[in-house]
Amino acid sequence: MGLGQPDDPWAFKAAANVLDGGAFVNGAERPHWPADAAFAAAARPAGEPLPLAQHARAARDALEFLLAGQQPDGAWIAPMEAFFLETGGYTCAVTALCASALLPHRTRDGRVEPALRRATAWLLAVREAGGLSGGSDLMGVYSIWARAFALRFLAQARAAGLGDEGALDAAVAALAESVLASQADGGGWPYVVLSGSAQGGLDTSASFLTAGVLLALLDARAAGAELPQAPLERGLRALAGMRGEDGTYRYFADVPEPAGDPEAGGRGPVCELALLRGGAGDLDGVRRALEAFDAQRAALAREFGKDLCHTGPQGQGAHYLLYDWAFAAQAAAALPAGERARWRRALLGDVLAQRDAQGAYVDMPSLGRAYGSAMALVALDALGG
Repeated sequence: MGLGQPDDPWAFKAAANVLDGGAFVNGAERPHWPADAAFAAAARPAGEPLPLAQHARAARDALEFLLAGQQPDGAWIAPMEAFFLETGGYTCAVTALCASALLPHRTRDGRVEPALRRATAWLLAVREAGGLSGGSDLMGVYSIWARAFALRFLAQARAAGLGDEGALDAAVAALAESVLASQADGGGWPYVVLSGSAQGGLDTSASFLTAGVLLALLDARAAGAELPQAPLERGLRALAGMRGEDGTYRYFADVPEPAGDPEAGGRGPVCELALLRGGAGDLDGVRRALEAFDAQRAALAREFGKDLCHTGPQGQGAHYLLYDWAFAAQAAAALPAGERARWRRALLGDVLAQRDAQGAYVDMPSLGRAYGSAMALVALDALGG
C-alpha cells in the first residue's frame, strides 16, 4: 500500500476497514493518501517476545529502530498527524521524547550525536516558526505535552552543547515561560478545558500530565534551565492532593475516581516519581504506587495495540501504556537495590512482550512506533543494562 493508491477518500476508507489494527479508521475521511512512511510508523509487525536475558539486545534494537526512523529533517513521525490531525504538536512531542530517550546513549554510539543535533535544529526551527505556542483553544491547551517535553530536551541539548547556545537559551526561556503560564490556579496542569472549568470552576488538571510536566521541569532545571521554585511547589502540592490512600491517583483534580479503575493504578508510579524527585514524596509512596500498579498490570496490558481510546471494560485505553511503564521503571529504579529485582522481572517482562519483529514497540498505533520505542528504551535503560 502507499503512494500508488488512488487519491480518493473512499478508497482510504475501504482500506481502513480491512487493514488489521484499525490505525486508520479515525482518519478515513482524509482527502489524500498519506506517505508510505506514515503507514510504516503505525504498523505493528508481529514479533516474538524476548526472554529477560536478552534485555541488552532489546535496548540495542530499540535504539537502532529510533536511529533508522528519524526523518531527514530531524523529526520522528507521529502517524496521528499524518492521518487526521495537522497541529504539529504530536510530532513535536514525539521528536522531543525520542531525542531525550537517545541522549543517554550519546557517548556509546557515534551515530547518536548527529541524530540529536538534527532533532535540536528541527525543534528550534519549529519554535521560531510559532509551532510550539500555547493558547486558550483546545489544541493550544493540549500543546502542553509538546511544550513541556520540548523544554526538557532543549535544556538537555543546551547542557550537552548540541546547538547554537543563543538560540537554545532563547528557546528554553520562552518555553519555560509558556509552560509555567499554563499552570492552573490550583497548581496542576490541564490538557483540556471543559465547560465550567474557567474562572475558578471545575479544575481539569490531570494527575499524570501534572506529573509529566513536573518531571520535565525538574529535568530541565537539572540541565541548567532557570526556573522559579514557587510554581514547582504549587504543582507538587496539587499532585499530592490527587493521591488516593491506596497509591492510585484520580484523573482530574476535581473529578472523583471510581474504585478499582485500572488507569488509576497506572498513574501512580509517574506521580510518586515526580513527588519524590521534587522533594515532596518518599520511597514508601513509590512502593505503594508500584503495588497498586502491579494489581492492575494485567488489565492495562490487555489494551496494548488498540487504536480506539478508552475501550477497556472500565474505560482504560492504550494511549498512555508505555508512558506508564517507562515511568514505573524509573520509579522502581529509585528503590534500594535489594527491592528492584521483583519490579525488574515484572516490568521488563511486560515491555519485552510488546517487542515487534523490527525491535520496535507501540501501545497505540496512531501514536506510532517512534513514540512507543522511545518510551520502551527509557524503560529498558531504567531497568538496567
